[in-house]
Amino acid sequence: MISAANQAIFDFRITGLIIIGALAIMGVVLHAIARKTANSDVLEHGITGKAEIVETRHDGDNCMYVTYRFTPSAGAEPVEVIKHFDKKVDLAPGSQVEVKYLAKFPTISLLVAYEKLHSAS
Repeated sequence: MISAANQAIFDFRITGLIIIGALAIMGVVLHAIARKTANSDVLEHGITGKAEIVETRHDGDNCMYVTYRFTPSAGAEPVEVIKHFDKKVDLAPGSQVEVKYLAKFPTISLLVAYEKLHSAS
């Protein structure tokens, strides 16, 4: 038989785990919403430029990471971005692609031809 004190400790731990789990799920959902909003902002208000593919890495069967570099504006430092794609894309290092980015935050960017494939991560 479990004492009342042990039962209270058990209940407290279970409640804590439920709260932590709920907060984690909320964090994931809020992150996905923020990412989708950022992508929409880039598409609506972004500046278009040219980027060079630096590296591609496959992550499992269909996913991949693409690293690209571009210079946001004349005289600015080049920006390097790593994006995760939920599907394989046909890009090779050295390829030139069109990029859209936010002027104030150029690391928030999308490869224009692949905008629908950018994951929400």
